[in-house]
Amino acid sequence: MDKDLDNLEDKEILGLDGVSEILEKEIQNLSEKIRNGRIKDPKKEEVRIKMIRTLAYLSKTYARIKEAQKVEELEKKIEILEKAQKMSKR
Repeated sequence: MDKDLDNLEDKEILGLDGVSEILEKEIQNLSEKIRNGRIKDPKKEEVRIKMIRTLAYLSKTYARIKEAQKVEELEKKIEILEKAQKMSKR
């Protein structure tokens, strides 16, 4: 994640695709760490729990972004169809 966030300084505002890409990578990274992490003491277990909560939050955010992307795509298709319909009426 740090590499992705460091690169954000060079960019303007990220679109849905950019945010979606970062979230997808972080969800995969956190999932891997949660499954394969070796936490043997209670303090580290607390960290694992926080990572799981973060993963859940990121997953919800990712799902919302994917939904927004679908809505955006549908709006574009509707706009194209409306233009085509107006053209055919002429």
